[in-house]
Amino acid sequence: MATLVLTPLLKRGDTKLRRVNPALMAIVPSAALLGAFGSLGVAELPKSGTHVLVVVVSALVMAVCLLLARVLRAQWLREWGLGVSIIVSLVVAYLAHDPSAAVAG
Repeated sequence: MATLVLTPLLKRGDTKLRRVNPALMAIVPSAALLGAFGSLGVAELPKSGTHVLVVVVSALVMAVCLLLARVLRAQWLREWGLGVSIIVSLVVAYLAHDPSAAVAG
């Protein structure tokens, strides 16, 4: 129900903002995504040291992917950066949670 009501309202707001300042509508979605991922990441930090490590590694991998995408002009890397970051973070979480897995595997 909320989608049916809010979508036309948000579309009108989007149209008005694009007329006033087109650059603003390039920033707003990016800021919303950063805010969402940031709040989800910060919520995990107090749980344990492993959680802190995984959030930091994830952020660093994403930053490296975006930097490499810009330097190499590889748009695909920018698109796949989040997936790469998630996979690397899952591996780090597994190894940090069960250190014997690194030795046994």
